[in-house]
Amino acid sequence: MEVTLLTEEEATGGLEVIKQYGENTQPTDLDRILAANNNQGTRWEWTKSAGRLLPVATVLVSTFQVGATVTDVEKAGADAVRPVLPAEETQKLTPTATKTGPNGVTIVEYGEYPQSRVASHVEDELNKALADTLFGGQAIKSTGKTYTLPSATRENILETHGEYEYKGKKYISLVTHEGSRWIKVKPLEWLVDNKTGKWVSKDLLLTRLPFDTKHSTYDGNFEQTSMYDYLQKYFAKEMQPENAQARAARQAQQTQEEKKLADRLSKRQKRYGISINTAPMSIEEQLANY
Repeated sequence: MEVTLLTEEEATGGLEVIKQYGENTQPTDLDRILAANNNQGTRWEWTKSAGRLLPVATVLVSTFQVGATVTDVEKAGADAVRPVLPAEETQKLTPTATKTGPNGVTIVEYGEYPQSRVASHVEDELNKALADTLFGGQAIKSTGKTYTLPSATRENILETHGEYEYKGKKYISLVTHEGSRWIKVKPLEWLVDNKTGKWVSKDLLLTRLPFDTKHSTYDGNFEQTSMYDYLQKYFAKEMQPENAQARAARQAQQTQEEKKLADRLSKRQKRYGISINTAPMSIEEQLANY
């Protein structure tokens, strides 16, 4: 699947759905967390155009002059990424949900991605559940899926984050300068441009990605940039939804692994004469064993 970006003209109202929905868009919590660690106050939205660095109306659009130096391109790592799916791709996709948004814009759901930070009490719950896995706890489980994201603490570094499932919902844990943050994986929402067939991400999804580290200049050939490579190699694959068949296979494998673990523990208990009392202790017993 090919994933691209808007041109500067499209991002500033040249695309009908942007004109209809409005140029201003919101960053996800993931984007905010990554941007906060960049120590840069100004936010820009990447476009694939070669032009001038220019803030336009209510959206900050980052473009580059033809022949801009790679240093200029790399320094703009704080710019936000708003993926776009071309018509050639969207005509092959089946949305998981469709709704009507502001000004009659059609919004579809397709794929999933880490987006929202959870509340502090949920973070505590997730941290405890993850720690409990060291002692055989099974409330939280790895799904086997990973997301490749820019590091929140190091420049121009990609890090792999495992996805966990807890109480039917999915999360990743992100390490920042302020500690770990749990991010909830949610369905991706796309604005549908009926005229061109393009789907534009409703939100700014992430940041801290350099535009290009492969070339000394940018001539407007977006397909030759490291940003384009990232979108194809990682985002396009990792945003894909898990189908029912794959989910059933994963859950069956987890059940089998849990059974094997339980069998091994049972054999050890019999071998060493260990018996485990699963009945809850009284308050007196808890105090005596404290």
